[in-house]
Formats: sequence, C-alpha cells, structure tokens
Amino acid sequence: MELNLLQKEELIETLACEFYLIQGYQIPPDYRMQSSTHPVEKSCVAMALFAIQKLQSLDCVVEEETDKLTDTQKVINWFRKLWRRGDKDQIKERVQDYIINVYYIEESEADKLGQWTWEDFSSFENIIQNYPLPEINTSLVDWKSVGIFIHDLFDVRFHEDDY
Repeated sequence: MELNLLQKEELIETLACEFYLIQGYQIPPDYRMQSSTHPVEKSCVAMALFAIQKLQSLDCVVEEETDKLTDTQKVINWFRKLWRRGDKDQIKERVQDYIINVYYIEESEADKLGQWTWEDFSSFENIIQNYPLPEINTSLVDWKSVGIFIHDLFDVRFHEDDY
C-alpha cells in the first residue's frame, strides 16, 4: 500500500479520529488530531501511525509470498477471494447452470470446469474491477486442480450420464 504524503496525512487523521470516537469522545468538525497536545488525542495519532506502518509491512510480506505462489495457487486464491466476498448463490448458480449443465461437464473433466470457469469469470469487467486478476501464464496452471477446488468450494454437482 503505497501512499503519497497527502493520502497518508488524511489516513492518519481519519484513523486517529475513529480511535478517539471508539473511546467515547466527541470531535468537533474540521478538528486536526495531529495538532493536538492532549495525551489521549496524541495516543490516537500514535495508534494511527502504528496501524499504517503495520499494514504497509504486511503488504510487503503478502507481496513477497504472492511472488512465490505457482500460477495454479494464484488462480485458486483468486477464486477463494471471489467466493468469500461475492454473492455465493449467484456464483454457484452461474457455475452450475452456465458451465457444468450447458457443457455437460462430468467428474473426469474437472480440468474443463477449472479453465472454463476462469475464462468465464475473468471476462466480466465488473468482476475483475473488484477482484483484479493475478498475473499468470495459463499454460502453467493445473486446471484439473482448479476444477476440483471450484467443485468443492462452490458445492456444485458434475453432470452425470443417464446411461
């Protein structure tokens, strides 16, 4: 999380005010917490600074760890994030009705489920706007593992032959 000076100042003020309000105090409009000499207000500014530093250090760790992930893990993590924050019923319905049922995907075709679900979901602007796609080489992704993950996480059913 790279912030310019103005963004950082604004974030410090916002967090310090929130910390102050949590403690039951009231703040007049346009009050500058960073200009205060009151010990409680100064401690709220210190907490805000600490929180920002902690988040920035965590971002570095996450970035380093993300670089170590395989392309398959990156795709699976993307779907996990989408599932956690998205409309689960809508996601499940889309995978079940528009991918599995339309293409009659059977259990032995988990690779198709993985790849086609990725291609489908990653083609929607409103999805990738909120859930940026990881940089991957699609030829290095184990689509079968992704398909099995999707099947298990989204709790969808493979098509079954009626023979």
